[in-house]
Amino acid sequence: QYEILTYLNKKYYNQKIVFKANNTEHFNKISLNLSNIEIDYTSSFSDLLPNAKLVILDTPSTTLVESCYTNKPIFVLDGRSKYTSKYKNLIKTRVAMFSNVKTLLKSIDRYMLKESYEPKKNTKELDQYFNFRSSEQKVYDSVIKSLNKILN
Repeated sequence: QYEILTYLNKKYYNQKIVFKANNTEHFNKISLNLSNIEIDYTSSFSDLLPNAKLVILDTPSTTLVESCYTNKPIFVLDGRSKYTSKYKNLIKTRVAMFSNVKTLLKSIDRYMLKESYEPKKNTKELDQYFNFRSSEQKVYDSVIKSLNKILN
């Protein structure tokens, strides 16, 4: 994280950069003092997503799934979490995944200069894999189920 944040702080001094700290208290020992990096300890990741230009994840988990359902470019540093090959191959259709910091940062630079992003921004395969349905769809399904119980 330090290498990524230090680079972003120096290279993108004219951009607003928000580092979302982990919600788990004992993981929130962040001792960085970078002038252009805002460390957010209180907002939820979902609340920050709408205003993000892009998403960078170094330990993708639920944050990765949440990010996949936006139109934001997602850059992932792989290696801290173990994933199946099936999952990795599928997720790479949506995210730019890198095995080292140097190539991750080069790809971010390319995006910032040209807004070029290779993976698709939305895929039906991910919807099927995660069995994702919107909140509105869940409410609709629940109402229909309840009505069917009442009427039948």
